[in-house]
Amino acid sequence: MIALVFAATAFMKITSFILMCEQLRAEYASKDQVYKATLGQWLYFIAAPTLVYKDKYPRTARVRMGWLGRRVAEFIGTHSEKVL
Repeated sequence: MIALVFAATAFMKITSFILMCEQLRAEYASKDQVYKATLGQWLYFIAAPTLVYKDKYPRTARVRMGWLGRRVAEFIGTHSEKVL
């Protein structure tokens, strides 16, 4: 079951990446520019918790430790019953 979920997620991510790259190429071509996705962009998209590809994601200048701490606590709280 987990493998099926992983495969479906991978399929959606790869499809999103391909379709958005085609759209970005068309937009750049209308401006007489060339768009080329890099391996780094693809790897970041695969690791990022999103199904929609963008060539640039909004980011903060620093890690927000309070936000990160809440997410880690949520993860531990959600999965602690499985460990015990």
